[in-house]
Amino acid sequence: MKKFKLNNCYVEYEKNSRDSNIYGFDVLDIYKIKFKTIKELEKILKLFLKSIGNKKTSYINYRLRDHSRHFKKILIENGFFQTDLSLYISLKNYHKIDFNKIIKSKIELLVPNKSQIEEVAKLAQRRLLFGKFHEDPIIDFESSKRRMYIKIHELFEQNKKFLIYEKNKKINGFFVYDFVDENYIDAILATTEDSNSSAYYFWSSVLTHFKKYKAKEIKTSISAANCGIMNLYKKFLFKIVDYSEGYHLKINGKKTTKI
Repeated sequence: MKKFKLNNCYVEYEKNSRDSNIYGFDVLDIYKIKFKTIKELEKILKLFLKSIGNKKTSYINYRLRDHSRHFKKILIENGFFQTDLSLYISLKNYHKIDFNKIIKSKIELLVPNKSQIEEVAKLAQRRLLFGKFHEDPIIDFESSKRRMYIKIHELFEQNKKFLIYEKNKKINGFFVYDFVDENYIDAILATTEDSNSSAYYFWSSVLTHFKKYKAKEIKTSISAANCGIMNLYKKFLFKIVDYSEGYHLKINGKKTTKI
């Protein structure tokens, strides 16, 4: 992690090697911008972008959770544009919910072995088509699909937990999750191959499966553009608790392109 500092202000960022390799230019993820006043924000951001330079193509990501109109204005004035909106959703006290009363499901859940992860990754590449890169019109869509394929393999190598279900001897859905301090379940990625109806049965089985854990809550984030998944989580009583806006800036060698 790097810090660009100015007095008591700083921009905390890092080059994303995986995404840089996929898209063919430097992808920089900003994790935090520390400032006290709007003038400090304006100054630190301008100097940071100047430090990046324009000798080569760079692509800068920042997720805004501040919800400040002034913050948005400064991002836009410096060439950033909003690409996506993420909703953070949560389900508390899920142990008390009979998910089979919402959608009765007899889907058998399986834990995939290493040889099946390739099939899961290809399913993710076909079906997971929302997110900060997929929804950015200046980013190559096929490269973003490839990124999702790679991400599945990374999650498996990171020992995240996987559940799948099969139909006609093929993987028809998967769910990737993990635990955060044993306090909540982080639902990372999930999808099914066919219609939304199969997703409802699959989710019912997965959520019922989660009841064996002692976690207090299930959390995830979804794209506001993905109406299907929004309706699915609403069906299972999840609530929206917060949101963030994705802002991007692409610097095309020797000039900054403002969209």
